[in-house]
Amino acid sequence: MTTQINVTMPDSLHTYLLQGVESGFYENIADYLRDIVRKEMLRSDESWKWLENKLMPAMQADESEYFAVSADDVIDRNIIKG
Repeated sequence: MTTQINVTMPDSLHTYLLQGVESGFYENIADYLRDIVRKEMLRSDESWKWLENKLMPAMQADESEYFAVSADDVIDRNIIKG
């Protein structure tokens, strides 16, 4: 199934897309836009996987490893001291 869309954009973006087509990398603007969306989907998926991997140890930790902290504690911990 496909869906046709109409996109309005500034001339500068249109020119950029045309340059991609004229370079020979893409047959037309639609191909270029599809490639951009596919790459963004992949990047987004990779970002979620990275975040999940970072959070997984905390999500699997025993409850006894957790301790209460205040918002001020978190802010203090994250202030860059110069």
